[in-house]
Amino acid sequence: MTGAGESIAEYLTTRSVVVEPYTGAVSIPVLPGWSEAAPDQFPGAAQVVACPASTSAGFTANAVLSQARLDGHFDVFDLLSCAFVDSRRLPFWCDIVTSRAPFGRAPSAFIRGTYVAGDWNLDVTTRYVITGNPADTWLTQLTVTTLADRGDELEADVAALNRGLRFRGQARVSAARGLADLDR
Repeated sequence: MTGAGESIAEYLTTRSVVVEPYTGAVSIPVLPGWSEAAPDQFPGAAQVVACPASTSAGFTANAVLSQARLDGHFDVFDLLSCAFVDSRRLPFWCDIVTSRAPFGRAPSAFIRGTYVAGDWNLDVTTRYVITGNPADTWLTQLTVTTLADRGDELEADVAALNRGLRFRGQARVSAARGLADLDR
């Protein structure tokens, strides 16, 4: 059964999959003009970077990276079919790009769009990547958020953050589980 209409969290919960946040096996680059920020502002974050020079109207462009080990039985491709639901539930969400293309050779889902939060019109990219093996499966999420009216000046940075996602020590993946090798 697919998770149509369910968010990733809902999908995992309804299948009794245990989600264990983890840090240290994934990273993104700290670009010029960006700096590390305290991940405790974002529960479960492995890394947070922000661009102080982009601060406007009380908002600072940021990238939040999280990773969790998934313990339980689920279909990788069904899980990724839920990837766009959270974004599409945001107020006044408008898709710009969606993709289910692999990241490297790993199953992935990517969405970019805009939404409204209070006085801010935000531009967001979110990428989900599944790595590991059937006994040791990992879900990684990278979300980069900027003010929509500053999107052009930060577009290269957003692309570099998304391309710069790196995995350390991730196990080879079983194709039988719908996972693929990823060594970055």
